[in-house]
Amino acid sequence: MCIKFKNVSLYIGKKRILSNVNMEFKKGFSLVCGKSGSGKTSLLKLINMLYSPTNGKIMYKNRDLGLFIPNQWRGRCILTKQMPSPTDGTVLDNLKLPFSFKAHKNKQFNSNLLLELIERFGLEQGILNEDSKTISGGEAQRVALIRTILLTPDLFLFDEPTSALDNKTETAVFEYIKNLSKQHICIVCSHTQKAVDWSDTSVTIKNGSVLYD
Repeated sequence: MCIKFKNVSLYIGKKRILSNVNMEFKKGFSLVCGKSGSGKTSLLKLINMLYSPTNGKIMYKNRDLGLFIPNQWRGRCILTKQMPSPTDGTVLDNLKLPFSFKAHKNKQFNSNLLLELIERFGLEQGILNEDSKTISGGEAQRVALIRTILLTPDLFLFDEPTSALDNKTETAVFEYIKNLSKQHICIVCSHTQKAVDWSDTSVTIKNGSVLYD
């Protein structure tokens, strides 16, 4: 099980974002580093089919990603954004909402796992009844992480998942991702030292090109 980039380039308009990327992500905790604007998030969006390669191919299990139906693929490969956008309703409403989508129609909401994750990530159970648009940035980031985990995708994509978290909570998040990565492809974009410490492999993107660490 792997995601493989074959001579992938990405242009948005006339701007080059990524250039001739050849790499693969296997099961494990894969870290993608790089400065803001280097192309890290764009790489995740390519895997999530939010962008399509300008040139080259992305393969999953030796099948061209372009042959997958995007909405179905996003049921199997979920991108957790750095700045989540909560919808109307309570936090619990936001956590349950994706389970009504066609891509996740066969998945079951796991209340026991929810309570375990709330405790593990330093939240109080009372947050479930709060208005999702009034919670703090750090709380929203953890809620987004919990939602992704509850949806049990095959591939996990995390874009700066701990940018709004304190040191203790950051450790708890990366520890959990490390455990997930024993059975899944987990790709994390982050610039923190803790991410480096927990990762199995890492690459750096600079000016749209991949540098191998």
